[in-house]
Amino acid sequence: MRAMPSVFYQKIFPQETVDKPQYRLFLERGWYRVQQILMTTDFIVIDGMPRRSFEEIEFEGHFQYLEGEVGPVFWLRVNLKKLGRQKKHPFQNYIQAHFRVETTAFEYHQEYEELYAKYFEGVNFDASPTLFNYLFDNEGNDLFNSTAIKMYHHEKLIAFGIFDEGENCSAGIINCFDPAYKKYSLGNWLIQQKIQFALENQHDYYYPGYFCTRVPKFDYKLKIAPEATEVWIREAQQWISYSPDLLPNLENYIIHTF
Repeated sequence: MRAMPSVFYQKIFPQETVDKPQYRLFLERGWYRVQQILMTTDFIVIDGMPRRSFEEIEFEGHFQYLEGEVGPVFWLRVNLKKLGRQKKHPFQNYIQAHFRVETTAFEYHQEYEELYAKYFEGVNFDASPTLFNYLFDNEGNDLFNSTAIKMYHHEKLIAFGIFDEGENCSAGIINCFDPAYKKYSLGNWLIQQKIQFALENQHDYYYPGYFCTRVPKFDYKLKIAPEATEVWIREAQQWISYSPDLLPNLENYIIHTF
């Protein structure tokens, strides 16, 4: 087997609805949905982001030329067959008693946009200025099978999470919540609900996107289910089990082929 080269950025523009079997195949190979395209990459620009420091600062192999301005990213998935019992959310009882939750097919409307605007004001990283721009192309096409989890306080939308469904799998796309309700850890709660949906629908995998070994803000994805998390190694074209000990070595991961 020949090792696959690293990818700086590749994208595909679907011309019609991406059906669930197609989407599963893309997710299995380290591709992801952004707006209405499918993309993959092994690097992001990290200029201006808080960075993680390792004792070894030199890159090897494909990373020699990056000089610290670009960080390697690795795609993740949660293998639901390995998933143990989820830890109870600290505000689960309060949420069940005071908030109303709905799970429906996603249809864009202004209520989502207004909440996204509140959320956008409080984020500390680059993001699309509108939810429409985050999800759609200029024509407003919707080519993916998306589901929304919505949380209401009385009749007010205070949080929502959107995920796409593939064949026997799903991919988290975005979570938003009203900053006024931040203390209830609604971002974490939405992730738990997406995992629960996947389990109830007998999915094999949940895909949360990528994380960067050089940028700790992505580390929350590693905490979703550490015992069941797997990392895509493009060079080997295979998924490997994640462990904290693996983190410092991922940048120099070498696959020996015979």
